[in-house]
Amino acid sequence: SSTTQHRRFATPVQSFPSILERAQMDLARLGGSNAQRDVFLDTLAYAHLQAGDDDAARSTTATRAESRAQHLDEGWLGRLSPA
Repeated sequence: SSTTQHRRFATPVQSFPSILERAQMDLARLGGSNAQRDVFLDTLAYAHLQAGDDDAARSTTATRAESRAQHLDEGWLGRLSPA
């Protein structure tokens, strides 16, 4: 049934960050544009937020801020509770 298929393939939101972090190690090798890497890091920060890990989201945002204009990260930082 479709319910059984849904359960079989369902992944808890808490596991998304670890899946994305493993993929992050290969980003340089995989190539892509700066914009594509930004989208990946946005997705990783969002996954951390959804998993309830504000510290990891903050760290991801800080890492990304080192390589691009910080004003783009203000939206993410505004979503986080104070450190």
